[in-house]
Amino acid sequence: MVGGGYLCWLGAGNLWNALRSGDGATVKTAPRLKRDFRLQRSLREGFVCNVFNPKTLLFYMAFLPQFIDPTRSPLLQSLFMAAVHFVIAMIYQGGLVVVACRVRGWVAGGRLGRILEGAAGTLLLTFGLKVLLERRA
Repeated sequence: MVGGGYLCWLGAGNLWNALRSGDGATVKTAPRLKRDFRLQRSLREGFVCNVFNPKTLLFYMAFLPQFIDPTRSPLLQSLFMAAVHFVIAMIYQGGLVVVACRVRGWVAGGRLGRILEGAAGTLLLTFGLKVLLERRA
């Protein structure tokens, strides 16, 4: 019930923002962070997040051992495969950031942005209502 209510809350908020923005002349900007960006802190937070993330651990424990040659050092092979996975993920996620920054300029504050926000709100509200109204066995 709480999850369905939360989805409805998010959907209603999106719909409200889409309807009240009017002509789209105002563009919301993200609030400034109180802390300055520091690479070392970001790397530490990312490392801790991944180390304590059970999905990451399960992926490496289930997927990578299939590709380890038992006649060679398992540690070196595991580190190499993890490094390859890291490089591929960084290239992919870096590309996503570049695309998202470009698309944000087209969408923010314009008619397309209001349409997408309204569509997202409708979708979230629909899912929330479906969860709330679903009969439990």
